[in-house]
Amino acid sequence: MAKVERYQMQRMINSNDKNITLYLQAFMIVLVISGLCYFSLPFLSKKILSFINAFGVRGELYSFAIKMSQGASYNAAHYPFMGYATDWLGFAHLMFALLFVGPLLDPERNEWVIRYGLIVSAAVIPVVLIAGWIREIPIIWRIVNCFFGLFGFLLLYKVSKMVQQNQEFRREIEAGDQKKINPEIRVA
Repeated sequence: MAKVERYQMQRMINSNDKNITLYLQAFMIVLVISGLCYFSLPFLSKKILSFINAFGVRGELYSFAIKMSQGASYNAAHYPFMGYATDWLGFAHLMFALLFVGPLLDPERNEWVIRYGLIVSAAVIPVVLIAGWIREIPIIWRIVNCFFGLFGFLLLYKVSKMVQQNQEFRREIEAGDQKKINPEIRVA
């Protein structure tokens, strides 16, 4: 292996490592923010309603935002124990984010976590579409929720490809190093 080739591979590994870190941090931040939002659903639903109101949006989305805000406030006032379900949902998001600390520290060793994240992100879409239909969630709201799954999948897919590329480069560098040590060794 030529010195230039090795240098280019090492530069690509370093670049991939930086991007992997950046993408995983973005993925984890979105999960943490989402998780924390579930702990304050009545407050958040009021904020969403005022946000939709500020843009003058009307129709099915506006009607649903009103219903969501009223339902969350009513439940919080009359049935506070119902918030326990969304607390667990928030907790699950936080734990899912925590799961990605492993790949953040060592993406190649913890590649299985990235693959698991790909599966979960892909599974978001059918769950949102089916459960959203059963729970009478407006289609526009379901589409927005599907984008979270799509965003997570695309981000983790890119990370997975960079991890695989780094693994290939490291194998080539190691094979070249082995040849230098003992030129008679054939490395597959």
